[in-house]
Amino acid sequence: MKKLIYSSVMLVLGLSSCASWDDPVTENYPDGPSIDIAITATTDSAITFTLTPAEGTQYYNFVTDANDEAETLDGYSLLKGQYENAANLKSVEENPSFTYTIKAEPNTVYQVYAVAASDKGIVGEVAVASATTTDVKAPALVADRSEE
Repeated sequence: MKKLIYSSVMLVLGLSSCASWDDPVTENYPDGPSIDIAITATTDSAITFTLTPAEGTQYYNFVTDANDEAETLDGYSLLKGQYENAANLKSVEENPSFTYTIKAEPNTVYQVYAVAASDKGIVGEVAVASATTTDVKAPALVADRSEE
């Protein structure tokens, strides 16, 4: 009987000691950092661009694609390098700004996608820039020399 009374008293004390329950706290983080893509040069066989991540960026990554229209890419997958031809993850500490040249085909549209992430792992919006390679070696009409 003592055990039953002792157990009941302990149960009542235990339940009454928790007078208030904490409400869950939702943490609000700001949007992820942005990244700027600047196409700096376009030739028949190459495109050069510079990536400049915004303040608050810890890591960033990019991928290029020969495609007439931009697609919607997932920022987390792009950051992890899960797309074909994705570059290796860049650290702002090692590369505060990054200039890269890709080999390209003449008269082709290329899309450059880039994304940045904060030190908390919050990924920003995927930035897209388009560039079209030139075709200065295009065929041209030549005068008919057979009549000379």
